[in-house]
Amino acid sequence: MKNSSHKRNPEIENIIAFPISHEDRLRVEARITISGLMKKEYYTRAVLGQTVSINVGRYHSDRLAVTMERLFESASSGCTEDMKRLCALIGELKDVIERKNAPV
Repeated sequence: MKNSSHKRNPEIENIIAFPISHEDRLRVEARITISGLMKKEYYTRAVLGQTVSINVGRYHSDRLAVTMERLFESASSGCTEDMKRLCALIGELKDVIERKNAPV
């Protein structure tokens, strides 16, 4: 039976789990201990603080560029601050893709 005095935050209801070797678990937990952060905070910072790198062939790159262009066009019509930030991020990604596909 659930403890009724324990209230969960409705915005935080997701659990991420994945298999990891014993050795890697020890190494990760050592880093968490050294950082002084709670596990949740350490994992969140570690994952969300990373630069995303896309390594795909020409077909996937072109397809991604088309998808990003459609997202940019639909987001451009929005006027909220979130949409403006999204447009800026999509524009930056589009520039990166175009530079990567530019002939050498």
